[in-house]
Amino acid sequence: MLSLQSAHYFDRESLLPGIVLHHFQTLDKVFIPNGVRLSDPRPDVCDDTEAHHTLDIYDVAKDSWSKGPDFPGTRIMGFSPAACSVDGKLYLNVSDGVVYRLSEAGDKWEKFSTIENPRMVHRLVSDRKDRLLAVGGTSRKGNAKLIDVVSLTAQ
Repeated sequence: MLSLQSAHYFDRESLLPGIVLHHFQTLDKVFIPNGVRLSDPRPDVCDDTEAHHTLDIYDVAKDSWSKGPDFPGTRIMGFSPAACSVDGKLYLNVSDGVVYRLSEAGDKWEKFSTIENPRMVHRLVSDRKDRLLAVGGTSRKGNAKLIDVVSLTAQ
């Protein structure tokens, strides 16, 4: 269970049925890039999955859901992207290595950078200074053993 504020609690089933929730970011909103959506959301059935490029947004203050822009790329790019928020900006890294940033208006994804070692099922984290780190995950070459660094100041 994730507690965003003392008055707001969520569990997997109450958010959006069928979404595999392992990627979400909190600012004043919760951003959920829907990399994988189960075809059948019942917890005892996991027979098929679909990759999606959608972004669902939960506004904590308004207690409401909205849709953000779909993120770019082929179907596989929708499988398990990594996301991170830094200074109010949302970054998304998909399996071809491209790092996108959600525009100021929140209506489109802008290509921001590219990591050297593309991967999926990984995490994108901030060093709380001026860099994003792509950590873990896997690729066609096997498990990722290197940490890719993306400068936030060189852009």
